This record gives sequence, C-alpha cells and structure tokens, in this order.
Amino acid sequence: MRKTLLFLVVTLTLLSCSSDDDSGNTTDPIIGTWETSGSSDEYFDEEETIAVEINFEYSLTFNIDGTAIQNYSFSTTLEGEEFSDSGSIDFTWENTASNPDFDSINQTYRATFTEDGESDTSVLAFTYSADFKTVTTTDEDGEVLEWTKK
Repeated sequence: MRKTLLFLVVTLTLLSCSSDDDSGNTTDPIIGTWETSGSSDEYFDEEETIAVEINFEYSLTFNIDGTAIQNYSFSTTLEGEEFSDSGSIDFTWENTASNPDFDSINQTYRATFTEDGESDTSVLAFTYSADFKTVTTTDEDGEVLEWTKK
C-alpha cells in the first residue's frame, strides 16, 4: 500500500510539471490577420496648402512562411469630389531579432515590398498588448497605428 501511494505521488508530481508549461510562445505573435481603420490629415499638393482628410482601412495577414498580404481601402473628398481606392499588395516579412523571444511584447520586423523588380523595405516596431490581441506599430517616419488581431 505504501509503495502504491508513493508511486501515485511521484507520478502525479511528474505529470504536473510538463515541459510545455515553461516553453512560452513558440510562434511569432505577428502570425495572423491584423486590422486597423481611421483617418489622417494629409496635403494634396507639395506646397502643403490643400489639406485633406483621408479615411482608411488596412488588413495585414502574416503567414508563418514569411509571406504576407496587405489589403487596403481609402477615401477622401477634395473640392466636392470623392476619391477612393482599394487593393492588395503581397510582401515578405521577417523578425529582425537573430534569436527572437516570442513572449516579449516588443518586436521589430522588416517588410519588403517588391514591384516591377524594385524592392522597398520598411522597418516596423511592434508593441503588443499583454494578451497579444492588439498591437501598436511605429514606422520609420514615426507614424503610429493601433491594430487588432482577428
């Protein structure tokens, strides 16, 4: 009886301390679809004399293989006429850390857009919420957006 009780206690102790408990996030938190919308004030002309408000919606889907797609739509009214556009752009992404800590709420990513043989690379700083369901991004120009994971 004593051996059975000891065996049961040892077995329960070993089962309650699985290695999965300590492993944390093993997948980059960027994986998935993120959405944002809002408006921004821009200028229609280079002299910065014709101010316009642009309403926008963005959706970014990041795949585990480093590919991604940006869906966008925006509209504005200028001199009584409404202008709008929508579309999608494929790009690649990578976490810039050589050994990323996927439990860290601060991550930096590099996005590369290639069109007509020309590449354009942007670096984005991501600050995730504690539950990784929202994120604030800051681009190289200091533009800040808040995104929600879908």
